[in-house]
Amino acid sequence: MEFCYKTTKKTKYSFKGIVEGTEPLNQKIEVKTSDEIGELIYSFNQMAKFLYEAQEATKKYAETLRTIFEGITDPLALVDPDCQVEMTNHAYREWLKEERAAVFHSPCNLEHIENDTLSPQLLLKKVIETKKPLSEYWEGKDGNHYFIHIYPIFNNEKEVTKLVYYVKDVTERKKIEEQMRITEKLAAIGQLSAGLAHEINNPLGGIKLCFNNLISTEMDEETKREHIKLINKGLTKIQEIIKQLLDFSKQTELIKTSVNINDLIENVLRLTEYLISKNGIQVVKKFEKIPHMLLDQNKIEQVFLNIILNAIQAMDGQERILTIETAMKNNNCLISFSDTGPGIPSEIMEKIFDPFFTTKPVGQGTGLGLSVSKAIIEQHNGKIYVSSSDKGTTFTVELPSNL
Repeated sequence: MEFCYKTTKKTKYSFKGIVEGTEPLNQKIEVKTSDEIGELIYSFNQMAKFLYEAQEATKKYAETLRTIFEGITDPLALVDPDCQVEMTNHAYREWLKEERAAVFHSPCNLEHIENDTLSPQLLLKKVIETKKPLSEYWEGKDGNHYFIHIYPIFNNEKEVTKLVYYVKDVTERKKIEEQMRITEKLAAIGQLSAGLAHEINNPLGGIKLCFNNLISTEMDEETKREHIKLINKGLTKIQEIIKQLLDFSKQTELIKTSVNINDLIENVLRLTEYLISKNGIQVVKKFEKIPHMLLDQNKIEQVFLNIILNAIQAMDGQERILTIETAMKNNNCLISFSDTGPGIPSEIMEKIFDPFFTTKPVGQGTGLGLSVSKAIIEQHNGKIYVSSSDKGTTFTVELPSNL
């Protein structure tokens, strides 16, 4: 009885130690009897073994996740709604040391954040309010460009209690995209040059004729005034054309202003008026009333110009109709450009947005137009779609109504 008592007492302490966590799970309690107590101890040993193996697997899995988390080369953090950082990876901690603009250095009060100044804090506030993930490009005070993605984490009451914050320095990529954009813009100007020369040459011819009449012909004061009026009108026309060309060609960062999307399309149609007329293309406009939107006018005009120039080149049949439609759907603005060309072959459909991919002859295209257009639309948190058949192609640009 004394031996059984000691064994029972030892077993009791082992049970208690394992339950309280003071004894390791992988220790095995020796079974001394074959009765119910012995069966219980045997079952306990099996359960402890299973728990130990599960515990070790969990530790290994957690360590793997930690290694992956630390190894991500871009800053990643878990933050709370007060901008307090709860968990960071190595890259995020390095950015903190460097005092980079796109990471949180101190707690914040989101209620006092100004809504008209874009910042990581404002993006955090938007995610908490909308309860939806958000991706945004942002230029910091340090002059660098960042891509920020924030993903909300909810509690049982569907409240945002934590946020996953990911940021990437895209400064170099932005420089490359800007250079590509300028290259494609110059190519577009090259395609427009014949039309622009025609647009300028017409008023110049009228101005020259009026000057010759003023110099070589005797006329009354009323006729002189009419000639001078025509000269001023022609010069104003030339000035407007050159200004429009300069506005289009200038290099700019992403500058969003309140604009009317229908007016932007009209601006581009004026630029392409000569090419459209020369190619015998009928333009059908189906514009809905669209609220003003925060957009970079210069860059969105470049997108529309690229699409319209592609449509002009695609239509070589008898029926040449370019249909442009605008509409609002689910608080987004949809702008579609439909041509009556032969369509895009299915085997190249997946490549049309790739940089430098072109089906045009050498010297007639850079292969950057659609790639640049896609990048510009994504800068505005929008999307660009394409559908095509043997009856024509439709490009649709979707932009969020954010004003």
